[in-house]
Amino acid sequence: MDTLGRIVARQCDIIPKKWYLTAVTVRGIYFTIMYLLTWCQYDLPFLYTNWFILGNLAIFSYSVGHFATIGMKYGSDSSTGDSGMAGTCMAMSLTMGVFLGSTIAEIAFSYS
Repeated sequence: MDTLGRIVARQCDIIPKKWYLTAVTVRGIYFTIMYLLTWCQYDLPFLYTNWFILGNLAIFSYSVGHFATIGMKYGSDSSTGDSGMAGTCMAMSLTMGVFLGSTIAEIAFSYS
């Protein structure tokens, strides 16, 4: 689904540049709430059904690919004041995200 999100983002602009930050914020709030509801084990039966879990995984992976591609496209377009600096910030953010994600996963899943 991540790849599908990237392909769709390359083909058409579903989210205009002025609404990009709002859309990313709404996406972040939605998935944070869904994660906290399942992590805190609230007694909502639909949270633990297969269709809900797989649907959320599909939406999450699609939106990750879609928003990452749109962000890189908008961050380096002609309307950006300093597209070189924007590219550097995107590369550093990507590197930091991979590093932090790997570190957290290593700490969380290490059995010593």
